[in-house]
Amino acid sequence: FGFCCLVLATFLSLQGCGKNGTTPSPSPTPSPTPAAPERLIVINKCAHQPIWIASFSGKDEWPGPKVVKIAPGQKHSYGIPSGLTAMRFWPKMFCDENGQKCEIGDSGGPGQTCDEGGCAPPVDSKFEATFGTPGGDCLNNGTLCDWVDISAVDGYTLPYKIELSDRCKKDSNLPKKGVDIDCSNLLLDACPTQEDLGDTCHSQGLAVPSKGKAGKETVGCYSPCAKLTYAQWNNPCGTHAPNDTAAGPFCCPTPPVDPAVCRKGPASKSNYHNVIHAKCPHVYSFS
Repeated sequence: FGFCCLVLATFLSLQGCGKNGTTPSPSPTPSPTPAAPERLIVINKCAHQPIWIASFSGKDEWPGPKVVKIAPGQKHSYGIPSGLTAMRFWPKMFCDENGQKCEIGDSGGPGQTCDEGGCAPPVDSKFEATFGTPGGDCLNNGTLCDWVDISAVDGYTLPYKIELSDRCKKDSNLPKKGVDIDCSNLLLDACPTQEDLGDTCHSQGLAVPSKGKAGKETVGCYSPCAKLTYAQWNNPCGTHAPNDTAAGPFCCPTPPVDPAVCRKGPASKSNYHNVIHAKCPHVYSFS
């Protein structure tokens, strides 16, 4: 496929972030209206290929488009109402004219249609966030903050970079200031070709092969946990539960796996963990 893409998510106005000032009076839940402030911008840094950005809210409260096409070098600005919770955004490529039935990012979800053969394992590069209130005093009221979660616990597909506004970095009065996240070198070529997955699956590569073309293309990279627990696309190792004896040391669900025990186990020693830390600083590779 020639993955030359960089998905760049830029917050022009991440809200709260400990900025000094008067906390605004609580406002009623905003109605879905085009007047919602543009608080998230996604830029397609591919030179030749469009990308599609899929999105949904875990609480079914997202008023925006479920799929957006972004041409090479172009951007899309999202109007984000205050109080929008449990949002997820992820990239898709090589889709039909409606941004569905894609070769990359075809993991399904509300508003998404998968190609024949079923949805892909959900190993997407993803951006998850709960959005607070513009101008909110984050230092004294955490519910007014924007909360962002960037992880590779399931895997990854496309490289990306996330830039926060200065309001959340140098201008923040929070004890811990926001940082940009640069995963622009997290290419599929870096996906481990060998990973020791224990007694049940032994040594395995973590590449997700494409559904068509005899599986000759790589369209994603499993984390060790995902390789052991996602059965989509006939993954022979994906027969385990995250908390069983085979997958538990890699998935580290708490409980039953204590965080201290997890950090001493195979999850923190895996080749995948080393790739994420080298190519994607500030992003965690297991729960």
